[in-house]
Amino acid sequence: MAYLYVPAPSPTFARVPAPGKREPESHVTLVYLGKQELTVEQAFDIVRAIDPVVRACPKLTLRTRRVFSFPANPEDGFPIVMSVEGAELPHLRQEICRALDRASVPYDRKFPVYRPHVTLAYAEQAVEQHDLEEPIVWTAEAVELSTGTKDSEPLIVRFALPLEWRISTLVGQARLLLQQRA
Repeated sequence: MAYLYVPAPSPTFARVPAPGKREPESHVTLVYLGKQELTVEQAFDIVRAIDPVVRACPKLTLRTRRVFSFPANPEDGFPIVMSVEGAELPHLRQEICRALDRASVPYDRKFPVYRPHVTLAYAEQAVEQHDLEEPIVWTAEAVELSTGTKDSEPLIVRFALPLEWRISTLVGQARLLLQQRA
């Protein structure tokens, strides 16, 4: 499975209760590139296409608190997800898609409406929609490209976002840990 995504703080999302088989790494998908593994040449084409977009990306502060299910899919069951809000996220996705189009890089267009989310798990039954008491808020540290499939070790290309954003993320995570311990 090849895709572009924003990593999310996995240890934080691992503490959110959800039935079913847990996703090992938390992320917000920006663009799904397909089930096939990308070649090195395809990965370079993507890197060249989106690098200017990611470099120009404004600070991404993301927030989530709503847990719900997407409709079941035949392979995995019901995705148990958390919707993600962030003023700049849809714009970033749109600009990445435009850059991919200009470079003639194919990507999946199955879902015409972008619904940013973090998948927590896949379950046999849906969950009732509910909100966490406290929202999860974080500042994105990077945009990443995964070139692999479920059957192979992917190549991960990391586009690090500016250092000052990463520092604010660490401060936010420290505050969250202190709140949880209190």
